[in-house]
Amino acid sequence: MKVTSINSSWFRGAAASASLNTELKNIAIYGANGSGKSTFCDAIEYLIMQGKIDHLRHEYSGVRQEKGIRNTHAPKGVSSIISIEFEGNVSIGVTIDENGIPVFTSDPSALIDLVQSWKLEQLVLRQDEVARFVVKPKGDKYSALLPLLGLQNLEQAASNLSTLNRYIVERSGLIAKTERLKLLRDEALKYLPEISEKAILEILSKVAERHIAGEKPTKRSELITTLTESISKSVELLEPTITRYTLLSQIRDENLPNKIDAAINTHDKIAGRLDAFLDSRIGILQNAEGWLSKLDKLEGEINCPACGRPIPIEDFAGHVRSELKALEELASSRSAARSAQSTLKGSLDKVKGFLANEALSSWPTVKTDPELNEAISGLSKLDLSTWQGEYPTEDIAKVSALVPLILTRIKPILDATPPSSKELFKDLKIVEACGNIDEIQSLEDDLNRIRRITKGITSGENAIRSNIKTRTEELIDQISGDIQNLWGKLHPGEPIEDVKLYVPSDADKAIDVCLKFFGVEQLSPRLTLSEGHRNSLGLCIFLALSRCGDGETRPIFLDDVVSSWDREHRGMLTGILNGGLGDRQILLFTHDREWFHELRTILPTASWKFLVLKPWSSPSIGLQWSESQDTLDDARVLIDTDPEAAGNRVRAIMDTQLAIIAERLRIDMLYKRGDRNDRRTCIEFCEKIISNGKKRFRKKAGDSWPEFKEPIDDWHRMHSLLIAWADRSSHAGSLVPNEVEQLIQTCEIALSRFKCAKCESFVWSADRTSQERLQCTCGDLQWSYG
Repeated sequence: MKVTSINSSWFRGAAASASLNTELKNIAIYGANGSGKSTFCDAIEYLIMQGKIDHLRHEYSGVRQEKGIRNTHAPKGVSSIISIEFEGNVSIGVTIDENGIPVFTSDPSALIDLVQSWKLEQLVLRQDEVARFVVKPKGDKYSALLPLLGLQNLEQAASNLSTLNRYIVERSGLIAKTERLKLLRDEALKYLPEISEKAILEILSKVAERHIAGEKPTKRSELITTLTESISKSVELLEPTITRYTLLSQIRDENLPNKIDAAINTHDKIAGRLDAFLDSRIGILQNAEGWLSKLDKLEGEINCPACGRPIPIEDFAGHVRSELKALEELASSRSAARSAQSTLKGSLDKVKGFLANEALSSWPTVKTDPELNEAISGLSKLDLSTWQGEYPTEDIAKVSALVPLILTRIKPILDATPPSSKELFKDLKIVEACGNIDEIQSLEDDLNRIRRITKGITSGENAIRSNIKTRTEELIDQISGDIQNLWGKLHPGEPIEDVKLYVPSDADKAIDVCLKFFGVEQLSPRLTLSEGHRNSLGLCIFLALSRCGDGETRPIFLDDVVSSWDREHRGMLTGILNGGLGDRQILLFTHDREWFHELRTILPTASWKFLVLKPWSSPSIGLQWSESQDTLDDARVLIDTDPEAAGNRVRAIMDTQLAIIAERLRIDMLYKRGDRNDRRTCIEFCEKIISNGKKRFRKKAGDSWPEFKEPIDDWHRMHSLLIAWADRSSHAGSLVPNEVEQLIQTCEIALSRFKCAKCESFVWSADRTSQERLQCTCGDLQWSYG
């Protein structure tokens, strides 16, 4: 889908109206910094991202980015508008009101959904994004690549399953239920040979023989109820000594020391302001994950918002995820601590009830042992209702001191109790253990169901991740071929080779770039590549990735992507652009005047259109196109304020323009020693062009090509003014506005002579080497080699 036009009104740098018409060609646009080039990239991003522009995501742009999206001088009550027309007479658009609320439209109606499904990373590459992928840590490369590889939905599905698993574990109380089941099973197995229906009925039958006369219930639940009533009556009929034994045995069997230790140990692991600590740090880290993608613009270290330690930028994402994992483990410890505390609290409630029983009031030791009496009184007064979330430290200290003393006094009494009483108490404990079997089985069933669900979810997550890894490796193999091909064109003969993406074997969810540097394998380009090389590698990866999926028919926006490149490598990219990128339409923006002039002289006008933006004037005027493609408006804008600077600008522009033209016309220049070859001026080039042009420049007339005299006169006038005024501007510093305007007009006319009025291509557009000449596309203009 090639772009026909991009139109905007009061959007970003556009005033009432700004239109970019492509004529379905590739576009190269020159504009000085601040002239509004990026407005066109912002327009396509705003439409694709449904009303958002990434570089405007900050607190100052407003809730809907309305303070950054709308032209600052947009008239009150007037909406901002963007529309993009594509080949086939179809279009999409958006109207943005003063509050930043967008209303999207398209013709046909389904087109807007199609465009908004495009992946921005495959379409737009900006100056500050060229090397961003290259310097990202391998985990962030993985996250960045997945959408471009078309695998983001799979990754999202896997992440959702992982989140679902954690949610199920938390909401189902899996940890607490597991602890409760272990406690009940361990207690039951003290009295039962095994936990099975057969074993339970057998042992209950034996107990029933001792306590139930006549016909006995056959159902387990009824048998347990009957036995509990019968044994309880027997206990009530016993002498106070036996009753005391029963109560004291129950106190002992609550195993309070172990439960106190468990509560203290689990509590100590998470002591302090645990809930606030967990909630605040998890919240901080979850927020940190949201802005990890923005850290690639930074270097050095960053203080972790949760732990406060300085962390290297490249390790920060891994640190955040590691911290989250540690906190999740701590949250599990919190559940275990709460379970241990709940168990201890339940046992203490029972023991307090046992100690309050009247049968223990006649316990002689209580009356004769003040220390025991004080311990029982202290434990009875303990208010367990305050044990919510985190028990009071003084309470657990008191329990730890009182319980051992009470148990010490209980032991000799239990050791001296008659065997018959012990048997009665054991039968009661057997029946109680059997009474817990339903809860044990219910917990087992519940836990098995939860584990089956979590196991199935984990299996599904693993299958998806395995599929992602396989497909990622396959796609990376395909992309790497394109990357190596493009790299070879940009860096022919350089000792940097075998550039490709790969999946590291030592990490999940990771992708990196490897290469050979002077024959030595390097697992990351950050080890050896310069900034310029990293930028060109980033461009190679972008262009390779832009072909993923069905993206090969969509336009590419390249916004100032060669800022850190030297002239040689910019020339290599020009060669790639000249060869084309398949069916992709290219919209290229640059503030590099020299490169733009080079593009104009090399890229064919049949498939490329060249436009120049005037320097920025004011928000109310907005973007303005220059009528000339020679970038001389950069000088014209200085005429009124600083005519000498304008004259210097003209000379600088012509130094570049005529050097490129002389190279294209194959004009031999006299060799100079040292670096003086690179410091030739427009005067020298102009003189050589004039002297060669008198014999070599021809224009068709009928069936012959006589010498073309008119351009020579124009070039002479340009030469004389460059000497008279441009030189004077540089050296004497005296030039008036009228002189600068005349100088600019003369240069524009002189430069236009290299272009055919008929086919609008330059005289060097067609190289007829075999016939020893250059010519325009239609052949009306010719330049012979000698």
